[in-house]
Amino acid sequence: MINFLITGANSCLSKNFSKYLKTNFPEEALVIGTNRNGNDQDDFDKVYKADFFKKDFEKINEKFDYVFHVASAVPNKYQKKEDFYSINLEGSLEFFKKLKLKKNSTIMNISSMSVYEKSNEKKIFENSQKCINDHYGRSKLLFERELNKLFRNSEISVLSLRVPCLLVPNVDGNFIAKMVEKIKNNEKVILSNIDSKFNAAIDGNSLIEFVLNFKYNSKKEAFNMASEEKITILEMAKTLSRLLGKDLDFDEVKSNFPSQILKTNKAEEFGFKPPSLENVLYNYILNQ
Repeated sequence: MINFLITGANSCLSKNFSKYLKTNFPEEALVIGTNRNGNDQDDFDKVYKADFFKKDFEKINEKFDYVFHVASAVPNKYQKKEDFYSINLEGSLEFFKKLKLKKNSTIMNISSMSVYEKSNEKKIFENSQKCINDHYGRSKLLFERELNKLFRNSEISVLSLRVPCLLVPNVDGNFIAKMVEKIKNNEKVILSNIDSKFNAAIDGNSLIEFVLNFKYNSKKEAFNMASEEKITILEMAKTLSRLLGKDLDFDEVKSNFPSQILKTNKAEEFGFKPPSLENVLYNYILNQ
Protein backbone atom coordinates (compact mmCIF):
# COMPACT_ATOMS: atom_id res chain seq x y z
CA MET A 1 0.00 0.00 0.00
CA ILE A 2 1.23 3.48 -0.92
CA ASN A 3 0.12 6.17 1.53
CA PHE A 4 -0.71 9.57 0.03
CA LEU A 5 -1.67 12.71 1.94
CA ILE A 6 -3.26 15.64 0.09
CA THR A 7 -3.82 18.88 2.01
CA GLY A 8 -6.65 21.24 1.17
CA ALA A 9 -8.88 18.36 0.05
CA ASN A 10 -11.71 20.74 -0.89
CA SER A 11 -9.65 22.43 -3.60
CA CYS A 12 -10.11 21.57 -7.25
CA LEU A 13 -6.43 20.62 -7.58
CA SER A 14 -6.59 18.24 -4.60
CA LYS A 15 -9.67 16.59 -6.09
CA ASN A 16 -7.82 16.28 -9.40
CA PHE A 17 -4.90 14.57 -7.65
CA SER A 18 -7.21 12.21 -5.75
CA LYS A 19 -9.04 11.25 -8.93
CA TYR A 20 -5.74 10.56 -10.67
CA LEU A 21 -4.51 8.31 -7.85
CA LYS A 22 -7.79 6.40 -7.57
CA THR A 23 -7.82 5.86 -11.33
CA ASN A 24 -4.18 4.84 -11.75
CA PHE A 25 -3.59 3.01 -8.43
CA PRO A 26 -7.03 1.59 -7.55
CA GLU A 27 -5.68 -1.22 -5.34
CA GLU A 28 -2.42 0.32 -4.15
CA ALA A 29 -3.23 3.86 -3.02
CA LEU A 30 -4.49 4.90 0.40
CA VAL A 31 -5.53 8.50 -0.26
CA ILE A 32 -5.94 10.66 2.83
CA GLY A 33 -6.93 14.32 2.76
CA THR A 34 -7.13 17.26 5.11
CA ASN A 35 -9.72 20.03 5.29
CA ARG A 36 -10.68 22.65 7.85
CA ASN A 37 -13.33 20.63 9.66
CA GLY A 38 -12.35 17.01 9.06
CA ASN A 39 -15.57 16.20 7.21
CA ASP A 40 -15.49 13.15 4.94
CA GLN A 41 -15.17 13.69 1.21
CA ASP A 42 -15.81 11.45 -1.77
CA ASP A 43 -12.67 9.98 -3.39
CA PHE A 44 -10.70 10.20 -0.12
CA ASP A 45 -10.28 7.10 2.04
CA LYS A 46 -10.01 9.24 5.16
CA VAL A 47 -10.02 12.95 5.98
CA TYR A 48 -8.37 14.70 8.92
CA LYS A 49 -8.97 18.17 10.27
CA ALA A 50 -6.22 20.70 9.51
CA ASP A 51 -6.91 24.39 9.94
CA PHE A 52 -3.72 26.13 8.83
CA PHE A 53 -4.94 29.56 9.97
CA LYS A 54 -5.73 28.49 13.53
CA LYS A 55 -2.90 25.93 13.54
CA ASP A 56 -5.44 23.38 14.72
CA PHE A 57 -4.32 19.96 13.49
CA GLU A 58 -5.91 16.62 14.25
CA LYS A 59 -3.36 13.92 15.04
CA ILE A 60 -2.54 11.86 11.96
CA ASN A 61 -1.31 8.35 12.75
CA GLU A 62 -0.36 7.14 9.26
CA LYS A 63 3.16 7.43 7.84
CA PHE A 64 3.28 8.72 4.28
CA ASP A 65 5.14 7.92 1.10
CA TYR A 66 3.92 11.09 -0.59
CA VAL A 67 2.54 14.38 0.68
CA PHE A 68 0.96 16.80 -1.79
CA HIS A 69 0.70 20.17 -0.08
CA VAL A 70 -2.03 22.09 -1.88
CA ALA A 71 -3.71 24.04 0.95
CA SER A 72 -2.99 27.73 0.59
CA ALA A 73 -4.25 31.26 1.13
CA VAL A 74 -4.58 32.71 -2.39
CA PRO A 75 -5.12 36.34 -3.45
CA ASN A 76 -8.64 35.91 -4.82
CA LYS A 77 -9.83 34.67 -1.40
CA TYR A 78 -7.60 36.54 1.07
CA GLN A 79 -6.59 40.21 1.19
CA LYS A 80 -4.74 40.74 4.48
CA LYS A 81 -0.99 40.23 4.26
CA GLU A 82 -1.02 38.64 7.72
CA ASP A 83 -3.26 35.84 6.42
CA PHE A 84 -0.76 34.83 3.74
CA TYR A 85 2.08 34.48 6.23
CA SER A 86 -0.10 32.83 8.88
CA ILE A 87 -1.48 30.15 6.52
CA ASN A 88 1.16 29.71 3.83
CA LEU A 89 4.21 29.96 6.08
CA GLU A 90 3.62 29.57 9.82
CA GLY A 91 0.65 27.20 9.78
CA SER A 92 2.02 25.07 6.95
CA LEU A 93 5.42 24.73 8.63
CA GLU A 94 3.83 23.74 11.94
CA PHE A 95 1.75 21.11 10.13
CA PHE A 96 4.82 19.48 8.56
CA LYS A 97 6.63 19.40 11.88
CA LYS A 98 3.89 17.10 13.20
CA LEU A 99 3.70 14.74 10.20
CA LYS A 100 5.02 11.18 10.14
CA LEU A 101 6.90 10.47 6.92
CA LYS A 102 8.62 7.37 5.63
CA LYS A 103 12.38 7.41 5.19
CA ASN A 104 12.50 8.10 1.43
CA SER A 105 9.18 9.90 1.09
CA THR A 106 8.50 12.78 -1.29
CA ILE A 107 6.79 16.09 -0.62
CA MET A 108 5.18 17.98 -3.48
CA ASN A 109 4.82 21.58 -2.36
CA ILE A 110 2.55 23.55 -4.68
CA SER A 111 4.25 26.92 -4.89
CA SER A 112 3.57 29.76 -7.33
CA MET A 113 4.96 31.79 -10.21
CA SER A 114 4.21 34.73 -7.90
CA VAL A 115 7.52 34.10 -6.12
CA TYR A 116 9.13 36.05 -9.00
CA GLU A 117 9.32 39.84 -9.18
CA LYS A 118 7.50 41.54 -12.04
CA SER A 119 10.15 42.61 -14.50
CA ASN A 120 10.91 43.29 -18.15
CA GLU A 121 12.74 39.99 -18.49
CA LYS A 122 11.17 37.83 -21.18
CA LYS A 123 12.32 34.52 -19.71
CA ILE A 124 11.94 33.38 -16.09
CA PHE A 125 14.34 30.86 -14.62
CA GLU A 126 14.40 29.45 -11.09
CA ASN A 127 17.14 31.92 -10.17
CA SER A 128 15.31 34.96 -11.58
CA GLN A 129 14.69 37.92 -9.26
CA LYS A 130 12.30 37.09 -6.43
CA CYS A 131 9.37 39.19 -5.26
CA ILE A 132 9.76 41.78 -2.52
CA ASN A 133 6.39 43.47 -2.04
CA ASP A 134 3.92 40.77 -3.12
CA HIS A 135 2.94 39.20 0.20
CA TYR A 136 1.34 36.13 -1.34
CA GLY A 137 4.42 35.39 -3.44
CA ARG A 138 6.72 36.18 -0.54
CA SER A 139 4.86 33.81 1.79
CA LYS A 140 5.18 30.99 -0.76
CA LEU A 141 8.88 31.66 -1.29
CA LEU A 142 9.67 31.77 2.44
CA PHE A 143 7.80 28.51 2.98
CA GLU A 144 9.83 26.82 0.23
CA ARG A 145 13.00 27.80 2.08
CA GLU A 146 11.76 26.82 5.54
CA LEU A 147 10.49 23.45 4.31
CA ASN A 148 13.90 22.70 2.82
CA LYS A 149 15.54 23.62 6.14
CA LEU A 150 13.14 21.40 8.08
CA PHE A 151 14.12 18.31 6.08
CA ARG A 152 17.69 19.22 5.12
CA ASN A 153 19.26 16.42 7.17
CA SER A 154 16.80 13.75 6.02
CA GLU A 155 16.47 11.49 2.97
CA ILE A 156 13.07 13.04 2.22
CA SER A 157 12.73 14.82 -1.14
CA VAL A 158 11.07 18.24 -1.18
CA LEU A 159 9.89 19.38 -4.62
CA SER A 160 8.46 22.90 -4.74
CA LEU A 161 6.56 23.30 -8.00
CA ARG A 162 6.21 26.93 -9.08
CA VAL A 163 2.87 26.79 -10.83
CA PRO A 164 1.53 29.51 -13.15
CA CYS A 165 -2.05 29.49 -14.50
CA LEU A 166 -3.51 26.19 -13.31
CA LEU A 167 -6.14 24.55 -15.52
CA VAL A 168 -8.07 21.78 -13.79
CA PRO A 169 -11.84 21.15 -13.68
CA ASN A 170 -13.80 23.81 -11.74
CA VAL A 171 -10.83 26.12 -11.22
CA ASP A 172 -11.75 29.80 -11.08
CA GLY A 173 -10.04 33.12 -10.58
CA ASN A 174 -7.13 32.80 -13.00
CA PHE A 175 -7.12 34.83 -16.20
CA ILE A 176 -7.70 31.89 -18.57
CA ALA A 177 -10.72 30.72 -16.57
CA LYS A 178 -12.07 34.28 -16.70
CA MET A 179 -11.38 34.44 -20.44
CA VAL A 180 -13.33 31.21 -20.97
CA GLU A 181 -16.34 32.64 -19.14
CA LYS A 182 -16.26 35.80 -21.25
CA ILE A 183 -16.05 33.82 -24.48
CA LYS A 184 -18.91 31.57 -23.36
CA ASN A 185 -21.04 34.65 -22.67
CA ASN A 186 -20.15 36.30 -26.00
CA GLU A 187 -18.33 39.09 -24.16
CA LYS A 188 -15.30 41.00 -25.38
CA VAL A 189 -11.90 39.71 -24.22
CA ILE A 190 -9.05 42.10 -23.42
CA LEU A 191 -5.64 40.87 -24.63
CA SER A 192 -2.12 42.27 -24.55
CA ASN A 193 1.16 41.14 -26.11
CA ILE A 194 -0.96 39.19 -28.57
CA ASP A 195 1.94 38.09 -30.81
CA SER A 196 4.12 36.91 -27.93
CA LYS A 197 4.63 33.24 -27.21
CA PHE A 198 2.84 31.99 -24.08
CA ASN A 199 3.43 28.92 -21.94
CA ALA A 200 2.47 29.95 -18.39
CA ALA A 201 -0.30 27.38 -17.97
CA ILE A 202 -0.27 23.81 -16.68
CA ASP A 203 -2.65 20.95 -15.89
CA GLY A 204 -2.85 18.90 -12.72
CA ASN A 205 -1.93 15.55 -14.27
CA SER A 206 1.41 16.89 -15.54
CA LEU A 207 2.31 17.95 -11.99
CA ILE A 208 1.49 14.66 -10.33
CA GLU A 209 3.13 12.58 -13.06
CA PHE A 210 6.37 14.53 -12.68
CA VAL A 211 6.46 13.87 -8.93
CA LEU A 212 5.43 10.20 -9.10
CA ASN A 213 8.14 9.52 -11.70
CA PHE A 214 10.83 11.47 -9.82
CA LYS A 215 13.64 8.97 -9.22
CA TYR A 216 16.15 11.09 -7.31
CA ASN A 217 16.30 10.64 -3.54
CA SER A 218 16.92 13.34 -0.93
CA LYS A 219 16.47 16.26 -3.33
CA LYS A 220 15.35 19.70 -2.16
CA GLU A 221 14.56 21.58 -5.35
CA ALA A 222 12.27 24.23 -6.81
CA PHE A 223 11.01 23.80 -10.37
CA ASN A 224 9.13 25.92 -12.87
CA MET A 225 6.11 24.10 -14.25
CA ALA A 226 4.65 25.19 -17.62
CA SER A 227 3.57 23.97 -21.02
CA GLU A 228 5.50 24.05 -24.28
CA GLU A 229 6.20 27.50 -25.71
CA LYS A 230 4.69 27.08 -29.16
CA ILE A 231 1.64 29.31 -29.55
CA THR A 232 1.00 33.02 -29.08
CA ILE A 233 -1.47 34.67 -26.74
CA LEU A 234 -3.78 35.44 -29.67
CA GLU A 235 -3.55 31.84 -30.90
CA MET A 236 -4.42 30.67 -27.39
CA ALA A 237 -7.54 32.87 -27.32
CA LYS A 238 -8.54 31.64 -30.78
CA THR A 239 -8.06 28.03 -29.67
CA LEU A 240 -10.34 28.56 -26.67
CA SER A 241 -12.99 30.18 -28.88
CA ARG A 242 -12.83 27.31 -31.35
CA LEU A 243 -13.12 24.69 -28.60
CA LEU A 244 -16.11 26.54 -27.16
CA GLY A 245 -17.76 26.93 -30.57
CA LYS A 246 -17.76 30.72 -30.27
CA ASP A 247 -16.42 33.68 -32.24
CA LEU A 248 -13.58 35.60 -30.62
CA ASP A 249 -14.32 39.25 -29.89
CA PHE A 250 -11.30 41.03 -28.44
CA ASP A 251 -9.59 44.35 -27.92
CA GLU A 252 -5.83 44.70 -27.72
CA VAL A 253 -4.37 46.89 -24.99
CA LYS A 254 -0.81 47.88 -24.28
CA SER A 255 0.94 46.23 -21.34
CA ASN A 256 3.68 47.68 -19.14
CA PHE A 257 5.36 44.28 -19.02
CA PRO A 258 6.20 41.70 -21.69
CA SER A 259 4.60 38.28 -21.88
CA GLN A 260 7.02 36.10 -19.96
CA ILE A 261 8.07 32.56 -20.82
CA LEU A 262 8.50 30.29 -17.82
CA LYS A 263 11.58 28.20 -18.58
CA THR A 264 11.31 24.53 -17.58
CA ASN A 265 14.83 23.35 -18.50
CA LYS A 266 15.66 22.42 -14.91
CA ALA A 267 12.53 20.29 -14.48
CA GLU A 268 13.13 18.64 -17.85
CA GLU A 269 16.58 17.52 -16.66
CA PHE A 270 14.74 15.61 -13.91
CA GLY A 271 12.22 14.03 -16.28
CA PHE A 272 9.47 16.63 -16.69
CA LYS A 273 7.75 16.56 -20.07
CA PRO A 274 6.03 19.88 -20.77
CA PRO A 275 2.54 19.24 -22.16
CA SER A 276 1.39 21.02 -25.28
CA LEU A 277 -0.68 24.07 -24.41
CA GLU A 278 -3.27 23.02 -27.00
CA ASN A 279 -3.81 19.73 -25.14
CA VAL A 280 -4.00 21.50 -21.78
CA LEU A 281 -6.66 23.86 -23.13
CA TYR A 282 -8.57 21.04 -24.84
CA ASN A 283 -8.73 18.87 -21.70
CA TYR A 284 -9.71 21.87 -19.58
CA ILE A 285 -12.65 22.72 -21.84
CA LEU A 286 -13.61 19.06 -22.25
CA ASN A 287 -13.85 18.57 -18.47
CA GLN A 288 -15.67 21.81 -17.68
